[in-house]
Amino acid sequence: MEKVINFLGTFFDVNVFSIRRLIIAVAIFVAFFILKSLLARLIIRIFGVKEKEKIRSNAFYNPLKILFICIGLYLSILILGPTEIVRSFVTKAFRLVLIMLGTHAVANIVAPGSKFERAIKRRMTKANDSMIRMICKFLKIFVYIVGVMVIISELGFNINGIIAG
Repeated sequence: MEKVINFLGTFFDVNVFSIRRLIIAVAIFVAFFILKSLLARLIIRIFGVKEKEKIRSNAFYNPLKILFICIGLYLSILILGPTEIVRSFVTKAFRLVLIMLGTHAVANIVAPGSKFERAIKRRMTKANDSMIRMICKFLKIFVYIVGVMVIISELGFNINGIIAG
């Protein structure tokens, strides 16, 4: 037991660390893990999608599920009372995951075969399907490029030269 406490002491403040905090942290993570689908469906239903099949095919469904797992993990780690270095690392990692999930969700919205593509087809009756698919692919790539730029900026690098070039 002493070896376990010494090992955990390198990552967490041992004075704050207790079995009760560990149980609470594990319970929070398990609760978020179990409720991820329910919470994702609930949020998507709030925005007007009612049918179960449409909810699961929604562009935000899978990113929301992953988001709830990450929130549970993040809260669990914070409850354990990490050292300042670990807390800053976990917070930075959480922010990067949020950026990646947001980028993926927006890219799913503009992807070929999405509702966005069908809306463009209705509005642009003179455009052919291959041009519309190319526009959707371009927008998806553009969204991912912007996401990568935001991630690079979040990591502390100056992206002004990349954007200007």
